[in-house]
Amino acid sequence: MVERPLPPTTTRPSLPAPVRKVATALVVGAAVQIGVTVAGKYIAKQAAKQAIAAHGKGRGKKRRNNGSHADDLPEDVTAVNETVVVHRAWTRQ
Repeated sequence: MVERPLPPTTTRPSLPAPVRKVATALVVGAAVQIGVTVAGKYIAKQAAKQAIAAHGKGRGKKRRNNGSHADDLPEDVTAVNETVVVHRAWTRQ
């Protein structure tokens, strides 16, 4: 078995400071965005569970669903659907 010499090690110059700052800001921004998305989905799921649990209390025995939800709901129930749109504006300082 013949031992081969290792290739010479070359050192690469590090990235300039502004590039490192931008890269760090992008990574932190992406992590925050992912965290907010996961937290929002969790909170929405918990709110839906609580709403279903609150609606189900006091009904007595469970009724069989015949495919029509409008007949099962009381007259005073109102459905609300809300969409939140986030707009980001970049400004120069």
